[in-house]
Amino acid sequence: MAIARVALPVAVDRLFDYWLPEGLGVEPGSVVRVALGRRQALGVAVEIVTSTDLPPEQLMPILEVITALPPLPEDVRSLARFVATYYQQSIGPCFSDILPPLGSGSKASAIEAIEAAGRDRIAFGVTLNEDQSAALAAALPRPLKYSPSLLQGVTGSGKTEVYLAAAGRVIIDGHQVLLLVPEIHLTPQLEQRIAAALPEVRMVTLHSAVSGREMAVAAEQRGVGKGESLIAETPHQAYLLVESSFLDWTFSIDEGTVSADNKAP
Repeated sequence: MAIARVALPVAVDRLFDYWLPEGLGVEPGSVVRVALGRRQALGVAVEIVTSTDLPPEQLMPILEVITALPPLPEDVRSLARFVATYYQQSIGPCFSDILPPLGSGSKASAIEAIEAAGRDRIAFGVTLNEDQSAALAAALPRPLKYSPSLLQGVTGSGKTEVYLAAAGRVIIDGHQVLLLVPEIHLTPQLEQRIAAALPEVRMVTLHSAVSGREMAVAAEQRGVGKGESLIAETPHQAYLLVESSFLDWTFSIDEGTVSADNKAP
């Protein structure tokens, strides 16, 4: 008998065993619906095993595989396990925080996951002056390698044009860009600027005001996340941009799996 060991959103530090009905396509990372007491819950199948310590009469079946959500890849599952171990949290909520929300969420930082649309050429709507070109050259080494940089300037000085030009160059090379914004209300304006500067680039927006339906679509386009605990899966990421780093407190987590007293270093 095939058994799925499922992480559920409960404050118990263990996985729950359910048997797999024949023909139900469950693999590690699959999002499933199961019975939990008198209610139903969504969970993540972490392992598929062939034995369990539970007696057969206590085993419940997997009710449904949520096919609208792709299975969580191994690196994301490893991250959830790391969070549980490092922060001494229950395993279930760590997986639950990765899943897209089914309803409205609380305020969170906006994330733009930008990736190439599969074209050989990308049109740019960014024109840089001499100082901006110098800042771009300093911020984006060739060939690409790990190199942190700080672009400092007053409001309206043209910083956005510099990092959008940097994003375009990275995308042309076949990579992805992750842009973190400290406030949700900045997202629509920034989306417009990205669309104008990089019109042939596909953009995925993730934040807690995005509906569950939109979040599910974003998950299919290589982004998943929930509430303050957002994860954008960008396997070809080569550039990370943090907008308005002086507002870094807005990226802190004050609820959910990792509390304000136990923030990530």
